Amino acid sequence: MLAPAKPINEEDRLNDLYHYNILDTPKEKDFNELIELAAQMCNCPYALISFIDKDRQWLKATKENHDIGLSRDTSFCGHAILKKDVMVVKNSSKDIRFHDNPNVIGGVKIAFYAAAPIISAAGFALGTVCVIDTHPRQIFKVTQKKALKIIAAQVSTLLDLKLKISLTIERGMQMVAAEKRLAQLAMVSHEKEKGKIAFELHENFAQTLAGIKFYLDFAENSKEKEILIVQKSKEYINGLISDVRVLSKSIVPTTFDNDNYIDIINELAEKFYQETGVSVKIKYSKEFKGFDTTTGLSIFRIIENQLQIAKNANAKNIKIRISQESKISISFRDDGQKNVSSYEKELLVNNIITSTEFLKGKLVKDKNLAGKNVLEIEIPLARMQTA
Repeated sequence: MLAPAKPINEEDRLNDLYHYNILDTPKEKDFNELIELAAQMCNCPYALISFIDKDRQWLKATKENHDIGLSRDTSFCGHAILKKDVMVVKNSSKDIRFHDNPNVIGGVKIAFYAAAPIISAAGFALGTVCVIDTHPRQIFKVTQKKALKIIAAQVSTLLDLKLKISLTIERGMQMVAAEKRLAQLAMVSHEKEKGKIAFELHENFAQTLAGIKFYLDFAENSKEKEILIVQKSKEYINGLISDVRVLSKSIVPTTFDNDNYIDIINELAEKFYQETGVSVKIKYSKEFKGFDTTTGLSIFRIIENQLQIAKNANAKNIKIRISQESKISISFRDDGQKNVSSYEKELLVNNIITSTEFLKGKLVKDKNLAGKNVLEIEIPLARMQTA
């Protein structure tokens, strides 16, 4: 008996085999059907799909139960992967390579063997599709050889298909994980925002109501100043109503369909300037008319978050341009510090990304150019309903 030699590219061949993740997987219908076909086409009682590992022959599919040794050193398939064409052993008892092989003198008692190598897309022989008989044969037809080669090619195609499906599933899981991460970041940001609003409401209510109570208490003991005190209390109440309106708008800027979000965005910029002293200039193209409610609210959030990022970067001047041609284009430029990074910025940026993706838009540019921070976003025009 002669043990099979190893290919000169054995290491690369094994790496190619392993990247398919086929070894030690369960039996599968597609492979089993190919083996049934091979046995029928070649009129043999036994058929196998085998892969040659480092030290073993591993069987993916078999026709009939049998007792074939799985050592690579005693395998017929170890010899077959060295051949470019179909290897045929008509009478193994008279072949110097196999005459005293344990699978010939015992076990299945292989007398006839024919195998086509399974060639991967990278060109490596990973294993074989083979047929076996317990009786010698003098004739193995050209059509039968061709059938074995076709079936071996189909096995290779199946391997590639399984790999592509596996990679697609893996990428899908990665995307789902990324979406979950974005959702978590957005939830954390939302909770922080709600906490801030709740704190501001609490403080404003407490201080304003305390002031109103003070004036009303004073009014009980000062009838001559009652009108003045009532007037002052009204001012406090109006101020409180204004604060509630501003804070509620920061949660949802409007509750009216088809509201003019241009005015709302302009109000946001003006309020931002009053609070921070940062200049915000917004320009709209002459073709631009307005947003539908969903688009308007999402763009409002994008601008709101970008203003906060510019503020964190210590920007002094912010320019925003919104244009409408074949798509909505939003451009931000500010003179803030480069590469300002923080957990809060991560939350804000992910909010921008989430809002953009919701509108089926894309970030075209997010970088620092000539000392200016630049962010550009494009949104399909189909998302907008002009006023």
